Amino acid sequence: MLDGTDDEIMRIWSYGIDSPDMNRVPTAYYYLQTGAFIDNDSDVVIRNTTDLAHYRLARVRGVKHTNSITAALLSVNDMSNTQQMMRYLSAGIVNVALTNIIEGKK
Repeated sequence: MLDGTDDEIMRIWSYGIDSPDMNRVPTAYYYLQTGAFIDNDSDVVIRNTTDLAHYRLARVRGVKHTNSITAALLSVNDMSNTQQMMRYLSAGIVNVALTNIIEGKK
């Protein structure tokens, strides 16, 4: 911004709590929805976030929305990018790839 403040339009709600120096934009500009991607032939069943604890997961390193839902989980692999994460999923190294739905469908 021209007044010397820092503003952000693409962060989850908790980012504003964790970063009090940022100004929260009161109306969402857009949103991202986290999705769980699995192999078509897998027997993985996810009805809610607690079901994730039963599987080997992949997430893109540093993404706040996936970090939040996997914070207490033990079997989480951090990847450099979505393409790497999907290769791990295809190879059976992980059971579930977590990312925003738009990125995961590419």
